[in-house]
Amino acid sequence: MSESQSAKISIPSVKSNVFKAILQYIYCNELKLDEKLALDLVPVIDEYLMKDLKAFCGRYLCKQLRKENAVDLLLIAGTYEIDRLKKACFKFILKNLDNIYENEEMTKVSERLFIELLEFITALDSHL
Repeated sequence: MSESQSAKISIPSVKSNVFKAILQYIYCNELKLDEKLALDLVPVIDEYLMKDLKAFCGRYLCKQLRKENAVDLLLIAGTYEIDRLKKACFKFILKNLDNIYENEEMTKVSERLFIELLEFITALDSHL
């Protein structure tokens, strides 16, 4: 293997800052995130089945919800099955429906996610 000769491991699909963040989390069980890093981490940690780090990023992204990014975060949550983030997005979208519904980004929401949103609304109504 070339890695043993060069003392370097190459993972071309993973950015170096993402790899460093993963190592920091693994060895220190902590990580200072920003929104971009969290979003860059999600596909990689999903691929490598890092459930704890995925939950950590999900909790962080829940705190970053704004009307400008709510639909994009919902798409991320749906694609990578981050349930906590998905529910937070559903709640946020419902509270801000007037501002978000007119957003062209809503057209990106898959039929499956839209049905989940409707089911979420129905579940809320049944509890009232």
